[in-house]
Amino acid sequence: MKRKIIFIAFLTVLSSLSMWLYNKNNKRDQVTLIVFVHGTTGLTFNILNPLQCMNDRYCDDSWVTKISKKYRNHPLVSCDQVLEGEGLIPVEQCCDQKHAAYHIIPAYDEIGRYVKFFNGRRRYCTYGWSGLLSHQSRQEAACRFYQDLCAYRDALKKNEGFDLVVHIVAHSHGGNVALLLAEAEKKFKNNLSVELLCMLGTPIQIETASYIESLFFKKIVLGYSSGDFVQGNDYFSTSKRVSYNRMSDLVDLKKFIIKNPGYSRCDMRFVVNKESNRISHSNMWLIGRCAPVLDIMDPLPLVILMPLFLSLIKNSLDCTHYEAHLHGQLNSCYVCLVSCLDNNNVI
Repeated sequence: MKRKIIFIAFLTVLSSLSMWLYNKNNKRDQVTLIVFVHGTTGLTFNILNPLQCMNDRYCDDSWVTKISKKYRNHPLVSCDQVLEGEGLIPVEQCCDQKHAAYHIIPAYDEIGRYVKFFNGRRRYCTYGWSGLLSHQSRQEAACRFYQDLCAYRDALKKNEGFDLVVHIVAHSHGGNVALLLAEAEKKFKNNLSVELLCMLGTPIQIETASYIESLFFKKIVLGYSSGDFVQGNDYFSTSKRVSYNRMSDLVDLKKFIIKNPGYSRCDMRFVVNKESNRISHSNMWLIGRCAPVLDIMDPLPLVILMPLFLSLIKNSLDCTHYEAHLHGQLNSCYVCLVSCLDNNNVI
């Protein structure tokens, strides 16, 4: 009888362990939150007062701040890019058919499902911030972003019983806002983490370079283009007066991934129809500002294709520099090819 009880107890424990492993492997107890973060807005207004901009001395009462904020919150700005109100906002609460997010995010999701990049439940939010060309403003935005994510995570666990997995898709200085989340975690210590940070055209600067190596982020991908004449030209909001196009310009990515197995850091250069300068800073993120990435995509920007590129490198953790090729003609399908520039292997 005693042996029977022990055997039943053993089976119960084994069954519980098997169910735990099953749920873990299938991620049935998780929700992936995909957050879109915009970059600097009203760039011209920001640099009308270069002394204030370069010394990072913005204040709420300055005319530059007032004009920039008025521009950032104008309804028309949301018509050509994923940019809603300030703070963390669920997509279903913020978007109407006039807004770019209404079209871009469903396209991103559709492609992600088609290439099986997603696994399990997912939800979408936008995160809005002041958009000022200011490192201090980005720090403040990151603190609010961090607190909003923690509150979302805690509410999700309390109300629905799910754990939160965070993916962030960011454009331009929105990527630096996201990188500064690691600074906020260091300060507040609420055990938040980000599984994937995908940055497009983010100026890499000395102020945030160290956070590229933070284990707060499991995977970071930076997309850049030779045709982007904005990314490396931010001389204003960094103390070194220089910005870079690639993470590897300031960080030894190969050394990082060797030291931290299971973590990934990589730069990705975009090439369209063999043209390395086809992708601009605008058509990574914005609708209708310049020539479309491919005619068949008109007017949607490059960001909708990121699940495709990310799916191709999903299980590759040892490459630090990719080249992503797109090929297409009018009314024809495109072909995507990714090669690792570390060793010239095609994936």
